[in-house]
Amino acid sequence: METCSFSKYAGFTGVRLGWTVVPEALKFADGTPVQKDFNRIMTTTFNGASVISQAGGMACMEVCAWEAYKRLYDRFLKRVVTSLCTAVPEQHRPLLKDCHHYILPVSDECKP
Repeated sequence: METCSFSKYAGFTGVRLGWTVVPEALKFADGTPVQKDFNRIMTTTFNGASVISQAGGMACMEVCAWEAYKRLYDRFLKRVVTSLCTAVPEQHRPLLKDCHHYILPVSDECKP
């Protein structure tokens, strides 16, 4: 199962819009599909996202929105690298990484 939301990606903090993927192959010990029970629980306990939230989520999936997000992320990542180059002693730089990319070593990027 995979669950994700728009909270970080699109600044949707508080909107509570996301998705869950439940593979068809995922089964309980007795062979019953998890997908069927998960769907039942979600549709009986949650009324769904508002139309406005759904429209915002669909807009986030547009190519131009993804490109804007990528530009923003790249600028953020560059600032992180610059800050780390300033703050972290060179011998410790290879130990640092974030969850998506190895940021360091960045010896070339640390040059003024």
